[in-house]
Amino acid sequence: MKQTKYFFLFSILFFLCFSFNIFATNQSQFPDVLKLQPIPSGVHPGTSGNKNMQNPGADSSLLQQIGQYEFNESNLDPNTSYIDTINHLLFISDTENNCVLVFDLNQDNVLVDYIPDYILGQPDFTSSDPGTTQSTLNGPTGLAYDPENNKLFVADTKNNRVMIFDTSSITNGENAVNVLGQPNFTSSDPGTDQSSLDSPTALDYDPVNKILFVTDTNNNRVVTFDVVPAVNGENAVNVLGQSNFTSSNPGAGESALNNPYALAYNPASRELFVADTNNNRVMVFSVISTNNGEEAVNIINSTAKISALSPKIATKMQSKLKENAVQKQNKNSFFNSTFFWIIISLIILIIIIAVIFVVRRNKEA
Repeated sequence: MKQTKYFFLFSILFFLCFSFNIFATNQSQFPDVLKLQPIPSGVHPGTSGNKNMQNPGADSSLLQQIGQYEFNESNLDPNTSYIDTINHLLFISDTENNCVLVFDLNQDNVLVDYIPDYILGQPDFTSSDPGTTQSTLNGPTGLAYDPENNKLFVADTKNNRVMIFDTSSITNGENAVNVLGQPNFTSSDPGTDQSSLDSPTALDYDPVNKILFVTDTNNNRVVTFDVVPAVNGENAVNVLGQSNFTSSNPGAGESALNNPYALAYNPASRELFVADTNNNRVMVFSVISTNNGEEAVNIINSTAKISALSPKIATKMQSKLKENAVQKQNKNSFFNSTFFWIIISLIILIIIIAVIFVVRRNKEA
């Protein structure tokens, strides 16, 4: 009888533990990246590409003037925006509307107003259809810029290509001047070879050595292109994360990548920081003399180490690693929820009570 009481008390304790969800994991281990400054010091555009179409706010004239766009003051995502401090332009990749928005800045690189001045990827501000032509985009994400040659690089993710626009004189819906990852402007097939891409997402540019870095996410690699001058469908010059241009297996070794999603280049040290998303780490490659499949010179796998990086690089890395953690948490949110564990606890408790009842009846018999 005493053992039965202890067993019953244990079952109550077990129920309470699960009810308060003490066994659920917390995967949001990264700090709030919005507390970091993601744009160059002294540049304060005060706008981001966050649309609010359901609740446009009091100033409806904004929507009348620019169609479907309205912007909230916030920090920019450095992975999908770029500020040209020389020509005083702000570029924002608007992924859902399949376009890139361009804002004029004043001489202090501050926004003149909240209305975009130009649009790339769409013929006008009221269009948003995806396309695979010389002037259209499909799910654009990462941006990079060559201020010397006035070239904007756009990761046209769903078209498996990088589009290059001449921004020396911008017109709405203008044609791209070059394409990488595809042999022409009407192809969009993913591929795993020296000239193909599969869901490129992030870009960065080395203006001294004229090298464009591209995270080829679904191929689990980073590829580099010599883009001065660029040639349509040209071969990449180097690959990181894979031993050659025809491999695409994910890995967790010192030279491997698994779903790389963001990157940042440090021109002073000539180091490339890659957010190795599914491995929850940042890989640091020396690109002074890049070798295919080379090992990382450093691996950063803690929040403290990431936060110690320069603000621009840290924000790029944290934003994607945190996004991955949130995605994982959302994926398993039901299994980590209190409601789920209460149900499991009740089922276990019912089983325990049933066992106790059967044991007691057998003893009484």
